[in-house]
Amino acid sequence: MSIRASTEIDLQKMATVLQAIEHGIVEGLEQSGKHIVTLASELAPEDTGALKGSGYSEVINSTLYVSFGNDLPDERAVAQEYGTLYMPAQPYLSVAVKEIDIVEEIARAIRAQLV
Repeated sequence: MSIRASTEIDLQKMATVLQAIEHGIVEGLEQSGKHIVTLASELAPEDTGALKGSGYSEVINSTLYVSFGNDLPDERAVAQEYGTLYMPAQPYLSVAVKEIDIVEEIARAIRAQLV
């Protein structure tokens, strides 16, 4: 003897779920970028404050880009992060990227979309 059950999936509801996931991914990446810029700005060495204020993040095609040193007249963003022949590295961006849980930010944003 056996028993069988069946159900139908509402494709319109599935499309809504997929759309929520897509929007949640973008929103989670955007939030992660903001958190990374904030933390990296706090960690960045300060002389004039220009490096701290040069952080920027953007999401393009589900890829998060975070950069520092935008519009600065020199290479201080790279020099501070990686060091030079004359000074040791003072990492700020790589530390911030490791500290922020991007997957959790995305999961939080997806959950918010589904509510």
